[in-house]
Amino acid sequence: MKIQEIIQEFIPCEVCGNSDISNFYFHVFAHWGSEPFVKCCECEEEYYSKSAKKS
Repeated sequence: MKIQEIIQEFIPCEVCGNSDISNFYFHVFAHWGSEPFVKCCECEEEYYSKSAKKS
C-alpha cells in the first residue's frame, strides 16, 4: 500500500476540511508499537490508520 493511498482515506480532514494532499503527512510512533498515523498540517489533527497497520 502506498503512503498516498493511506492519506487519501482521511481527505478531507474531518476537523478543518483541508483537502490538499500536500498538507498531510504519514508518520509512525515506534515507541507505541509501530502505530501508523496520518496528520493534517492545517489543524494538526491526527488519524490512526487501521489499513496501514494491516499492511
